[in-house]
Amino acid sequence: MSLIFVGLQLRQSQAIAISNAYQARIAVGMEMNAAMAANDKALAAFNRPQTDGLDSLSREEVWAGRAMVRSLMQAYDNIHYQYERGFLTQESWERARSDMKDVFRLVFVRQYVKARLFMLRTSFGDEVGRILAEVESNTAS
Repeated sequence: MSLIFVGLQLRQSQAIAISNAYQARIAVGMEMNAAMAANDKALAAFNRPQTDGLDSLSREEVWAGRAMVRSLMQAYDNIHYQYERGFLTQESWERARSDMKDVFRLVFVRQYVKARLFMLRTSFGDEVGRILAEVESNTAS
């Protein structure tokens, strides 16, 4: 009987941890969206045509755009880490991966991330490299 109780407690603890992780991801997403909406320079960088790279941006736009990309990459790394640890479903990770592909369609984002792959957690960096390759093969065709 006590083993059943321990098993139920473990299941409940895992459900609470998954719920807390979900709530934290939502809070981070809301903060990032608010920060982006309030930053004209970052918006300008993200609203450039997909074919424009870093050279097409002003210094302020580059700085603001890079700050937003760093924030996005930290959020995606967190999502990937939680997925690896079993706190995130395959479906949720695939959604995040799809979002990353959309963001990586912007040339300035790809340029910035590719130059900093070595700074990422190894497993996340490997996944980012695969996503970048997919995006670049789709844009080349």
